[in-house]
Amino acid sequence: MFKEYIKTKKSEIIIIFSIFLLNYLIMFLSVGVYENYWYTIFLFLFFYLAYFLWGYFKFKEKFKYITNINEDNIVDISPKDILEESYIKKLSDLIKEKNELNSIREKELDRLEEDYSIWIHQAKTPISALSLIIDSMDSELKDDMKQELFKINQYTEMALTNIRLQDINKDLEIETHDLYDLVKNTVRKYALYFNYKGNKLILEDFKRKIVTDEKWFAYALDQVISNAVKYTRNGEVKIFVSDDYLVVEDTGIGIKEEDIPRLFTRGFTGYTGRVKKKATGLGLYMSKKILTTLGSGIHLESEVGKGTKVYIKITEDL
Repeated sequence: MFKEYIKTKKSEIIIIFSIFLLNYLIMFLSVGVYENYWYTIFLFLFFYLAYFLWGYFKFKEKFKYITNINEDNIVDISPKDILEESYIKKLSDLIKEKNELNSIREKELDRLEEDYSIWIHQAKTPISALSLIIDSMDSELKDDMKQELFKINQYTEMALTNIRLQDINKDLEIETHDLYDLVKNTVRKYALYFNYKGNKLILEDFKRKIVTDEKWFAYALDQVISNAVKYTRNGEVKIFVSDDYLVVEDTGIGIKEEDIPRLFTRGFTGYTGRVKKKATGLGLYMSKKILTTLGSGIHLESEVGKGTKVYIKITEDL
């Protein structure tokens, strides 16, 4: 704080000491009496130091006053001079403009979510009908068709979730949940997909609580499990707890080391996604955003040809 105050007084200090030096130089070059010079300088410095310290305390007071200004208390602030009045007015106008833009954005997001909800609801009707038709078929392609239908259903859900994610804080219900139950319920819908890919699921038994939003955490975990199954064939996916992390480990194709830092970037598919042509570049990005909002976190380790480990932080406190 003191350094910042010094910066505001830098020009003033330079000017004062320049005047002292100039005055001293003039008196040194001229013929005169010097006995009162240093007394005058000392007296001036004494009063200037008092003024300087008084200014510092006023600076601290004003700094605290400014940093405490927010949209809730700005209307109660009484400007002390015309300059403050101008600043407060400008700040009030900007807050008002920001609130208006936020209101417009929320209405647009609500309308967009409503449109997507209608579209997805309509899309689910033929998806359900196709599922019944496929179940009644006797064909070698039956499992293939069911898997493709499963993917279509997943992608329609992803579209709606991506819209809701833009304003996730409105839709949070943070509670304490049994982590094992959350994982088991999320894995259950992938049973057919595991069999189709020839993968073995190893879900270790663990007793851990997690403080989170059930729906959003399940969706983030869903994306991680989906990737594990998608990029593993005739291997295994193991889910277990290690220290404060839920770990999803697969024996799939793995990820190139240079791709790992960018995997949580929106739209990035990496070498694996480009080769397999199955990635949207949204799954891990959405998982990261969701888990960060929930106070958790996600990171991974991977080696090409050996598999991937994804670590999800277990939050146990509100």
